[in-house]
Amino acid sequence: FVDMNLGLSTDGTVSENRVDDLRAEFGAELEESVALAAEQGCSEEQLAQQLTAQLHQTVVDAAANAREELAHAVGAAHNKLVAGKQSLAILKNGQETVCASVVDCQQDIQAYFASLRQMLDEREAQVLKQARKRSDNLDKQLLLVSKHVAEIQAATDSAKKASTGPDLTLLHQKPTIQKVLQEALEIDWPTKPAVTGDFKFVGEVSIHEQINGLGRVEGGLVQDPLTGSSPQVMELIQHTDRLFAEADSDQDQLIGADELKKLIYQLYSSSGQLHTSGNISELTQKVKDECAHNFFLFDKDQNDFLDSREFQKMMCSKPWQALLPGYMVASLPELKSYLGI
Repeated sequence: FVDMNLGLSTDGTVSENRVDDLRAEFGAELEESVALAAEQGCSEEQLAQQLTAQLHQTVVDAAANAREELAHAVGAAHNKLVAGKQSLAILKNGQETVCASVVDCQQDIQAYFASLRQMLDEREAQVLKQARKRSDNLDKQLLLVSKHVAEIQAATDSAKKASTGPDLTLLHQKPTIQKVLQEALEIDWPTKPAVTGDFKFVGEVSIHEQINGLGRVEGGLVQDPLTGSSPQVMELIQHTDRLFAEADSDQDQLIGADELKKLIYQLYSSSGQLHTSGNISELTQKVKDECAHNFFLFDKDQNDFLDSREFQKMMCSKPWQALLPGYMVASLPELKSYLGI
């Protein structure tokens, strides 16, 4: 009867104060009934019947109140359920429009960056041509000098042969030989190569920031999808975001291999594995393998970086949960549901 009349409190226990109040109320009613029965000269059997009837009526009244309260609670829950179904219908209706817009937006993004890649490819070809020009110039210089050397060598050899041969041959070849030798005397031999090896490529570092700022998707976001999540999940997300920001040493909103390796060392340190991992070379190889394994599991776009969403999914898995406070681990199933894991 107490359970039906009082129900359970939010922490799963019956309110002790309400039980005491109910006991006092029943005690007062009992004393009043006994005193009234004594005045009326009722027998013990009649008193028992009166008390039974009174208790029965009390139970009936309490049950009626309980039914009324339950009916009110069910009605409120039903109204909330109807509102929830309406909200779900609105979201599903909007999903088709959003998905179509996402496809159109992605096509625009791909076309935009395809044109940029074409421009970059063309510029790359131009710069590579500039580099090849260095070797081409030196090849031309070598070819020219080699040609002159060969001509002079042939002329001197011919002069030697003509000078020791018949007089008629000497007179016939002398003009040609003299011309070649005269031209040889006028050659200004190069004293150094036309190209040195101290050239290098100079890329514009400032363009990196410009590239990271190329393009953006505007509009459409009107509400945080986590609206309605429990405070525990919100705290968990804030904690993982804080870990992400601490690991992102270059602040490019991405976790690279070197940054992830540092986080793996931190994980090993927190779990005591630094002292049980053998020598330095073994530990270094183990961290390298662990890094590659995590990129394989969570780098879904295969760009060799982890973004914040991929990082959150990683933190939901073992052994990364060791970096979370113990009381937050209980909220991981709800976060996994949000992340689609």
